[in-house]
Amino acid sequence: MGGRRPRLSRDDIALTALDILDTEGLSALTMRHLAARLGVRAASLYNHVSGYDEIIDLIQDLVNQEIDLDTLRAAEFADGLMGFARSYRDAFLRHPHALPHLVRRQMASPNALRTFDALAGFLARHGVPEADVFVTMGMIDGAILGASLDLFEGGFGPSARYAASHPSLAAALAAADRDRVNEAAFELALRGIVAAIEGTLSR
Repeated sequence: MGGRRPRLSRDDIALTALDILDTEGLSALTMRHLAARLGVRAASLYNHVSGYDEIIDLIQDLVNQEIDLDTLRAAEFADGLMGFARSYRDAFLRHPHALPHLVRRQMASPNALRTFDALAGFLARHGVPEADVFVTMGMIDGAILGASLDLFEGGFGPSARYAASHPSLAAALAAADRDRVNEAAFELALRGIVAAIEGTLSR
C-alpha cells in the first residue's frame, strides 16, 4: 500500500507558490512544479484553486498581508503616509519575483483590497477631496512599485566605464554613495509626494 497523501489546503498552495517565486524565480512557478513541491499530482491542485490566476491572487494576498496598515493610524499625515509607503515597499522587496506577476492585475485578493481601502480612508480623513483620492492613490502606488521593481543603481557599472564617452554620468556615479542610492532616491521621492499632497491640502 502507498503512503497517505499529504493533506492539501489553499494556504499550503499559496505559501509554497510564493516560496517558489522567492527561491527559484518567475519561470519556475508552474502548476506541475508547484504540485511536485507539495507532493501531490497537478490535478489535485484544482480541488482547491481554479487555476494559475487564482494562485497569483493568493500570492498577492500573502504579500499584501505583510504591509503594516497600523501606520495609517498616525495622527500626522506625513508620518502615516511615509510609514505606510516604506512598509509597502519593504513587502515587495522581500518578494521581488512576485512583483512582475502582480502589477496590472485587477485587484481581487482580500488583503489587497483591504490595503487600498485603508489608504483611501486615510487620505479622506486627512482632507484629500473625494474626487482626488483615487488619483492620489495611483500616484503613491506608482512611486512605491517603481521603487520596488526598478533598483536604479543596479543598472550601472563602475564609473570608470563611462568616463570617456559619458563624463557627466561617470562623475555622478563616482560621487554617489552607491550603497544608499536606491533607498535615498525612494526617500526623496516619498518626501516630494508628501509635500505635494500637503501643498494641495493647505490650499
